[in-house]
Amino acid sequence: MQVIHPNNNMVQAMFTILQKLNKIQIPTFYVLLSSISKSRYNKIWNNLSETCQSICVRADSLLESWKRTQNIKQNGQQPPVTANNVRWQKPVAGRYKCNLDASFSSEQNKVGIGICIRDEHDSFVLARTDWLYPPVDVDIGEALGLLTALQWLRDLQLQNVDFEVDSKSVVDSVYGKRIMN
Repeated sequence: MQVIHPNNNMVQAMFTILQKLNKIQIPTFYVLLSSISKSRYNKIWNNLSETCQSICVRADSLLESWKRTQNIKQNGQQPPVTANNVRWQKPVAGRYKCNLDASFSSEQNKVGIGICIRDEHDSFVLARTDWLYPPVDVDIGEALGLLTALQWLRDLQLQNVDFEVDSKSVVDSVYGKRIMN
């Protein structure tokens, strides 16, 4: 059986393949394509080569995670709270929420800071990105991201803001439970 016609482009080929697959095969095909795509991205942008085995292992892991989620939904269960499924919660009325994160690039020798502000209706208000030089460790980068956000909000004269950061060390330091160097 020939699935792909030589005159088809890639999009047509994908739709042809999807039409031939059953409900069980479609998720497998999708996660395998996603994993191959991630591998291509890593090769192009990060110059990282992956083996076929690592591409398949990543696809299998994603598929198993998806299956677990589907089982939980079908059984009406609540998924356990983990770092992977914590959902954003809107702030209380009259307040804003400022989410911030840091990214680290040793290749570019800098730290990226992303800041996004939303209101009580989950509507976008403002966002900002910034670069810090030179690169620092994760906790310091997250702390500098918080400092950048605080300074920016002060300049905007925006008040009643709740902050959300990824680093427990930074949160503990802010609340005096830990001292960062």
